[in-house]
Amino acid sequence: VLADLPPSWGAILAGTVLASDGVLAVVECRALGLAGLSPLLDLIERAGGRLLGVVPSRRGRTRLAREVEEHLRERFPCLTTIREAAAVAEAVADGRTVAADHAAAQDFDDLAAAVRRALKGRL
Repeated sequence: VLADLPPSWGAILAGTVLASDGVLAVVECRALGLAGLSPLLDLIERAGGRLLGVVPSRRGRTRLAREVEEHLRERFPCLTTIREAAAVAEAVADGRTVAADHAAAQDFDDLAAAVRRALKGRL
């Protein structure tokens, strides 16, 4: 089962992490995205879960985005990078999942490829 969850800290996220075989964390290449990874890692550890990998996302052209991506790649298995895309931002702002937004299809395909790599040999 693959769950695409919003970046909120509630019972749904905690329950999903508890029930999962592993977590693939999509992290925005921004300071707040990086800051949000630490509580997620703590939750995964407390739940006895496993981090399958990290997917840097919304990688723009700023120095900060490059530094955040570099930081992630130095510390975690990074399976792909999802580029900055207006379609993805619009889907999230409208409360739709990226998978449901056809304009964000390329970004979803990148993420799907990362999920396949993370699960290779586990299916």
